[in-house]
Amino acid sequence: MPALYVIEHLDEAIEKKWCRVYYQPIVRTISGKLCAMEALARWDDPYSHDELPSRHFVQWPLPDFRSVSSA
Repeated sequence: MPALYVIEHLDEAIEKKWCRVYYQPIVRTISGKLCAMEALARWDDPYSHDELPSRHFVQWPLPDFRSVSSA
C-alpha cells in the first residue's frame, strides 16, 4: 500500500467512518484474568476493496503516534 494513497485518503476515511476499532483483551496467562485491553484500528477501504491493517496508515502519516494509557 503506497504511503501517498494513505495520505491522500486518510481524511476521507475518518470522515466517512471507514476506520473501525477492534478491542483485543489482554489476559494474564497464570490467573486467566483480564488485565488490559488493546485497541486495534482497521480501515475498510471501498476503493481497494480491502481491509487495511493499522500498519499501513499509522506509521507514516502519523509519525508522532503514542500509546494511550489510563494510568
